Amino acid sequence: MIRLTLASLALVLLVVPAAAQAPSRYGIVLYQPPAGWVKQEKDNLLTLSPPEKGVAIVFSPSQPLAGPLDKIADDLLALAKARPQFREEGKRAGGKHIGSGGQWVSVTCSYADPNRAGQFLYEWDVLIGAGGRYVMLTTIFNSVALFNTHAPTLARMVDRISLTTTVVVETGNPPLSRYMLDECNDFLEWLMQTPLTDTQKATVETEVRGYWQKNIRKEIDDFAELLKGRQQLAAMKPTEREVARQVVLDGAIKQWRTDKDSPAAKMMLEIYDNAHKPIAAGSPPLTRQNVDAFAEFLCFAAGQTAGITATPTAEIRDKLAADVAANYATLANEQRQLIAQMPLIWASLRMLWPDMPEAQKTEYINGWKQNPQLVALGGQLSTNSQSKLLELQAKMRAQQATFQTMSNIMRMQHETNMIIIGNMGGNTRYEYRWR
Repeated sequence: MIRLTLASLALVLLVVPAAAQAPSRYGIVLYQPPAGWVKQEKDNLLTLSPPEKGVAIVFSPSQPLAGPLDKIADDLLALAKARPQFREEGKRAGGKHIGSGGQWVSVTCSYADPNRAGQFLYEWDVLIGAGGRYVMLTTIFNSVALFNTHAPTLARMVDRISLTTTVVVETGNPPLSRYMLDECNDFLEWLMQTPLTDTQKATVETEVRGYWQKNIRKEIDDFAELLKGRQQLAAMKPTEREVARQVVLDGAIKQWRTDKDSPAAKMMLEIYDNAHKPIAAGSPPLTRQNVDAFAEFLCFAAGQTAGITATPTAEIRDKLAADVAANYATLANEQRQLIAQMPLIWASLRMLWPDMPEAQKTEYINGWKQNPQLVALGGQLSTNSQSKLLELQAKMRAQQATFQTMSNIMRMQHETNMIIIGNMGGNTRYEYRWR
């Protein structure tokens, strides 16, 4: 029997009040989409479009900024001039970008619409560069009227865009940016071939920020080399990257196991072992990474039923890992497969949720509300009175949920989890997209 109740899970969670809506994110871009516009990500491109047809703005993956934005704009126009009846509309614009503090350049052109005889498309390209990288936003209008209607709204959105390359989290030489931290986590996920949990990402961030806070030059310089190597890997072919990954990982593991006095080495070895070292035999074997991802997912879903955000503590992670490992052999194959997919499911949901349409979020939450265990947990998470919490704790210590309770949660979540994976393109193996 698993000696873990959903109510006792609530007693060791960090409960955080719901925050104001955060900016949407695509790569290094932080933005607020126009109200009512629909978002779609496909083939590594993000597209925003209004309810009516005939307008779409496409965000392209960020690229290293090796020269002036005007040179990139020149190259764009050189390609566009090959289109039938090309015409540059108006003068090039540019200057200091408000949201990022960097620079921006925009060009506008028109050309014959290949799908509408005698009609034209109007294209507005905006380049924003800051912190050594740039992004390109391309908007296509199928009429001048649509351009005049939507261009002011899009211009306001573009003005307010910020880039993670200029979001400084620690001052120093060089300053530590949000982009640098994200690159570090991306590199580790690629290296170990598993999405990191929220707790692991927070641990990595705390460690790295400590280098800057204490001005540990060796660690700062080593971090800079990691980011430089990250860029070199991005330029490789996939087969070459995989060879490099195996070489780097083998060497790193040996170094981490040898360096007994390094907190960073201990942290990295723990993350690697969590993802790859089995804590229970089976097909597939159970890893700590699977259980931790399940715990975070479970708390997120339960919290959503009550309108709060909750994070499991180390205590609950340890307890859940021990109980699931002890009962893993009794699980049905479908349940073992589901647990094995939890790192991907949770990473997918974290990525999809901020930009998910409200109607779809409501659909998921309503589905979670059909699970009485999740609703019970969510209800306890929303308890604000300390006296009530202590009273509940005393009451719930006498109640121990059976393993069947956990099985019910996993079984009832199976359909939702498959939908989440489907929204990721059906890919059930983690693969970092180099952008």
